[in-house]
Amino acid sequence: MHAMSTILTYAVVALLAVASVAWRDLNLNTFLAPGVELVTVLAVVCAILLPRTLAVAVPLLTVAVGDVLLGSHSVIFLYVWAAWVAVAAGALVLRRTRSARSTALVGLGVGAGSSTLFFLVTNVGTWMLGRGEWVADSAAGLLSTYAMGLPFFLYPLLANVVLVPAAAVAAHALRAHQDAPAPTLQPAR
Repeated sequence: MHAMSTILTYAVVALLAVASVAWRDLNLNTFLAPGVELVTVLAVVCAILLPRTLAVAVPLLTVAVGDVLLGSHSVIFLYVWAAWVAVAAGALVLRRTRSARSTALVGLGVGAGSSTLFFLVTNVGTWMLGRGEWVADSAAGLLSTYAMGLPFFLYPLLANVVLVPAAAVAAHALRAHQDAPAPTLQPAR
């Protein structure tokens, strides 16, 4: 990879990280699209473009910066962070895809799977923290928590099944372009 390619890669990642935090702030203040986030897109792009350790660390660092800047203090963060770790690690599966079609299909699965995992983990966390107080301490209480969370599942699911495959295909195209050998100049005849 050339120095310019490295600069471009890190610029794309940094731009997505800043956009993730800015979108989170905007969405929390306006409720434009409840639950829609860009960290999953960032995780996928990082998984494709960065070394493994950075590919997992950058999305998690972005969430941490957002938590600090936006004042996320709830105990639910343990469940949220467990879900983010799984999403960042799970996105690494996209490193192995080769064609645009397989990247889009795996990206679709990662997008849907990430949204579903996040929904399941954070809602069980909500139930665990609230059982006996504001939700029943039973299987019915857990199901009730999931039912109440369904409206907050649809938007992120729809966003991730569109944005994640598109970001994955774009990141693979960028990586392929960067990995291509530089053209050599041929002497004029």
